[in-house]
Amino acid sequence: MRFGCAAAAGVLVASGCSGSKVKGAIDGIPIDVGSAFFFAETDVLAEDDLVTVVMSDLKDACQDYGYYLESTKDMAGADDFASAWAAVFPADFWEIAVILRVGDSEVPLDGAQLVGIDWDETLDERSHGFASLVHNRALRDAAYFDGSGPTSDYLDSYVSRGGRIEIAKHIPGSSLRGEFGTEIVDRDEGETKGIVQMKFNAVFCNVDIL
Repeated sequence: MRFGCAAAAGVLVASGCSGSKVKGAIDGIPIDVGSAFFFAETDVLAEDDLVTVVMSDLKDACQDYGYYLESTKDMAGADDFASAWAAVFPADFWEIAVILRVGDSEVPLDGAQLVGIDWDETLDERSHGFASLVHNRALRDAAYFDGSGPTSDYLDSYVSRGGRIEIAKHIPGSSLRGEFGTEIVDRDEGETKGIVQMKFNAVFCNVDIL
């Protein structure tokens, strides 16, 4: 059953992202970035941390997802989750999560260069990363949340292949600025869907509200 926020990290997206943009198109579709944020998770992979930067065409996605998760924390039925989703999110929007494996998320990453993994690899090494992308194409109704509706009826999923992630400035708990140039492929078959340059200027979003 698919209750709550979508399982992928790409579903968590914050306000005010001046300077964040995606140059290029995916499946021929350009993406306008409306907000960007980042958060950190400690000791997720062995003793390593994860830093996740999320961009979206939502105007204040950190707030939106925080509101959605708060409103659904005691829900149990697919119809309720569908109503809550429709109250917050539009039918069509993008979510992009750039996920970085680092040693200590409290240490500034200024000047760091991380290797983008291949589309079918896992995040096994420190200083590696990747991007997960979701194009939501329809409201998530009860059939989505109870698992009876095929995921492909609601969204398209993509992932990065290779590339390099460069961090220009990082103030832990405050801001993170950098870019990621990479190929984007279909998550299932690895078919090329575009070449993009993602530039992010993200603000910190308190993970406790997500």
